[in-house]
Formats: sequence, C-alpha cells, structure tokens
Amino acid sequence: MKEQKLIKVRSLLKEQMVKRFLKMSRNIYPDLVKVFYTNFHIIGDKICSHVKGVVVEITQEVWTTITGLKHAGLRINK
Repeated sequence: MKEQKLIKVRSLLKEQMVKRFLKMSRNIYPDLVKVFYTNFHIIGDKICSHVKGVVVEITQEVWTTITGLKHAGLRINK
C-alpha cells in the first residue's frame, strides 16, 4: 500500500515538473521569502502577498513562466 502511494506521489511530482523548480538557482533572500509566505493568500486565480508595503500579485501565466510548474492539480483545502 505504501509503495503504491509513493509511486503515485512520484508520478504526480514528475507531472508537475517539480524537479526543475527545485533545481532553480538564483539569488535567494530568505527574509523576503519568509515575509512573502507569511502574508500569502489567493484571490480569485492570483497568488497575492505584500512585502515591505508592496502588494505582490502573481498571475497563473507569470507563475508558470517563472517556476515551470503547471498551475493545476487537486485542491487540498476548502
């Protein structure tokens, strides 16, 4: 049973192209990332946050372009 779940998870991660996302290498600012995710919320189809007084809105197209991840999947919360 656990092995089947692991196979399914690996398949989903491969389909989402997570490997490319995890291998991204650019400058990282941990404090800004922390603030971004602390203030993170979704409005409609946009990822929204605010950092240092600046409202950040990320559309599906921008998210897909930057991360290479698909903007699709199963919603895990309601």
